[in-house]
Amino acid sequence: MVRDQKIEICKKTRAYAQECLVKVMKKVLAKDLTPSEIEIRDMWLSELRKNNAILPDGWYSPPPNGIGVLIGTDNDREASRLNYKSMRPEEIWPRDDVRLNTKNGIIYAYASPVDRETGIIGDFGVTLYFGKKKEIINHLVLCYGIVRQVFEYVESGMTFSQIAEYMKVLIGSLGLNNEIEARTSPAPADDVGHTIPFIMENITEEETVTLASGNQNKINKMISEKRIFVRAGEEQIVKKGMAFTIEPRPKVIGNPKIPMVSLHSICAFRENGKKELLTNFNQLFDLAGMSYMK
Repeated sequence: MVRDQKIEICKKTRAYAQECLVKVMKKVLAKDLTPSEIEIRDMWLSELRKNNAILPDGWYSPPPNGIGVLIGTDNDREASRLNYKSMRPEEIWPRDDVRLNTKNGIIYAYASPVDRETGIIGDFGVTLYFGKKKEIINHLVLCYGIVRQVFEYVESGMTFSQIAEYMKVLIGSLGLNNEIEARTSPAPADDVGHTIPFIMENITEEETVTLASGNQNKINKMISEKRIFVRAGEEQIVKKGMAFTIEPRPKVIGNPKIPMVSLHSICAFRENGKKELLTNFNQLFDLAGMSYMK
C-alpha cells in the first residue's frame, strides 16, 4: 500500500469521527437536550461502533474508550474543566454531573478511532462555543488562525524542532501560552503534535500480529509508542508521504476566564509534495452557530 493510500485511510477515519459527532449534536439541538459529558461520550461511541472498519474503542486511553468530552460555560470563573493539561487523569474523564448548555456552553470533544486493518489513526478534536461573548469568539478565531499559519509555514525538509519553535514564538507573540502535558513525550511542554503511525513507515510483522490480536490495550500501547513528537530537539524531517497532527492548545496569559481552545488538525504531505490540512470542522461550526470560524 502506497503512502497516499494510507493518508486516505487517515482522512476517512477522521471524517467518520466527525460525521458521528455531527449526528450526536443534531440530536442534542433538535430536542433541546442538556446532555452530560458521559451521555455525549456514550452517544458518540455508539455511532462510532456502527462502523466495523474501525476498532471498538479509540487508541488514546485513558480516558475510557479513547474519547474525551469536557464542558464549561462562558460564565465559568476560571473555565476550569476546559483548562486542562492532559485528558489522562481520572478527574478529567467525562462526568455525569457536568451538562451542556446550548445557550452559552462550551464543549471540547475528542475521539481517537483506529482503522482495524492498518492501525492508522484518525484523531479528531474540536472546541465548540454556543455563546456570544466577543472575547471568547476572538480567542477561538485566533487559535484557528494559529493552526492555519503553522500549516502554511511547514515545508518538506524542515525538522519537527523547527516547527515547534515557530509555533512557540507565534503563540508567545500573541500573548498566549501553550501548557501541554503529554505523558509519553520526551519534552511534553514543547509537544505540539505527533506523526500518524504507519503512514510514513511500514508496519512490522510483530506489529501486524499485535493489530490482528484485537487486544485493545496492546494496540493502544503500540500506537502510542510509535509516534514521533513535534517538539523542541526532535530532528525528524518532514517528508513526502507523511502526516502529523497540529494541535496547539493556546491559553490567554493572565485571563483564566477565557478557555483553552483545541482545534485538533492534521497536516498531510502527499507523495507529490502537495500538502493538505485536515480539519473537518465546518458542519459542527454551523450547528453551533460559529459562522465566524469559516
